[in-house]
Amino acid sequence: MNDLPIKPINPPLDQQVKYEFVRYCRGIGLDLGYGKERAFAHSVGLRLRGDEGDAVPNVKVDDLTKLDSVIPGSCDFLLAADVLSHYEDAPAAVKDWLSRVKLDGHVCIYEPKGSSMSTLLTVAETIGDGLDILRLRQWGDGAFMILQRKESGFSFSYVKPRPEKTACVVRHGGFGDQLQAAYLLPELKRQGYHITFLTTPLAREMVEHDPHIDEWFMVDHNQVPNHELVPFWSVVSKNYDKFVNLNESVEGTLLTLPGRPSHQWPHSVRHSLMNRNYAEFGAMLAEIKFVPEGKFYTTPEEDGWCKTFMQEAAQRADLDRPFVILWVLAGSSPHKFTPHQDTILKMILGSLKQAIVVMVGNEACRILEQGWEKEKRVTLTSGKMEIRKTLALAQHVDLVVGPETGVMNSVCYADVPKVIMLSHSSHENLTKHWNETKVIQGIAPCYPCHRLHYSSEYCPQDQETHAAICQQNVDPRLIYGAIEHWYEGWARMQLVRSAA
Repeated sequence: MNDLPIKPINPPLDQQVKYEFVRYCRGIGLDLGYGKERAFAHSVGLRLRGDEGDAVPNVKVDDLTKLDSVIPGSCDFLLAADVLSHYEDAPAAVKDWLSRVKLDGHVCIYEPKGSSMSTLLTVAETIGDGLDILRLRQWGDGAFMILQRKESGFSFSYVKPRPEKTACVVRHGGFGDQLQAAYLLPELKRQGYHITFLTTPLAREMVEHDPHIDEWFMVDHNQVPNHELVPFWSVVSKNYDKFVNLNESVEGTLLTLPGRPSHQWPHSVRHSLMNRNYAEFGAMLAEIKFVPEGKFYTTPEEDGWCKTFMQEAAQRADLDRPFVILWVLAGSSPHKFTPHQDTILKMILGSLKQAIVVMVGNEACRILEQGWEKEKRVTLTSGKMEIRKTLALAQHVDLVVGPETGVMNSVCYADVPKVIMLSHSSHENLTKHWNETKVIQGIAPCYPCHRLHYSSEYCPQDQETHAAICQQNVDPRLIYGAIEHWYEGWARMQLVRSAA
């Protein structure tokens, strides 16, 4: 077997500095320079006419400092590496570049050799209006500067005092992943950290209103290719006192990934090594004590919408005060649904007279809703309800039922009754510290498999229902019994309140 070259974590300085630009180079932008290499694949390369380099896509121009072919205010960012020093009138060049970006857009300048912070500062001060210097730093033998275009004024944000203690928490991935990461923030805040949360715009939605987050570091999807993430994190981490990288803290470590050798390890080995609590392990990576805390933060508008939604669902069911069950139909993987859903729903509607069911899920879950369209005690929302509304609703209902999903994670420490159907995770992995939870564990020789599944290759399925056998083998009466337990407790409280 031939040895493969190992890419160093610390690439050359001119490659490293682009990672300092990542948060300022989102959206649609320009890359000014020489040769074929662009810093970011999503940028448009502007190259001098006659330059032998081949940037793809590219636009040929006669002057990199007078971008007459670019509509003013049309770009989110402009990146110029090793360009400014090739032109005599540097302030005029930067002024032209600023005019091409939108208000609050960014101009990122890097001069690799023979430049200094004082030189770049002089250029910016000469322009003097309509910009803010966000970053200014010596970098090797050169320097870089990040400007933000403003409507008017001239400011020096880069000289603002740095918080005494800084932490950056990094988490890409799904909705539940963001919430699990955010649940570590209260303890970090108690330790006095100013917290930056590094994630993608879609993932940010889950923790948008968390009061423990002081600053956002946004990275667009695939803005930094997967093979560059490690050097990117290595560079960014140097800007913080504590860098908590939770990527692969669960997937790849405690849940094996398809295509990796650990995915094919014997079940006993996987269970021995990976049967540990996800939340505790995250706290360990953050080097903080584990505290079972955290919540999904709703807005007053979302809370108001939830109350209206539940009132309308009650009216359709002709019930004054129903027992509202939020049923999460499926997760993002093939093993995350129960084939006994319809059987259990019939038992609920037949025996629990005050219960109504709200079905939630993505567009694909609409097939699981078929047959319930005319039942007035069942509300069908799959593919219709925004994810934040779903998570907000979970905070208000009387019971949440579902497989391992982000919705269940949103109420894990809340005093909201839950019935969760575990599939690839064990109770130790996921629900060990959850409040008010009835846990239905999978039943199969392979449970818990500690594997991520994107197909059925390593997830045996029932031939008739196409459900994972660990879900197929669960007696539906077990799930119904857990639901009935919460219903009976609720019913007793209703009697107490009515008698008071």
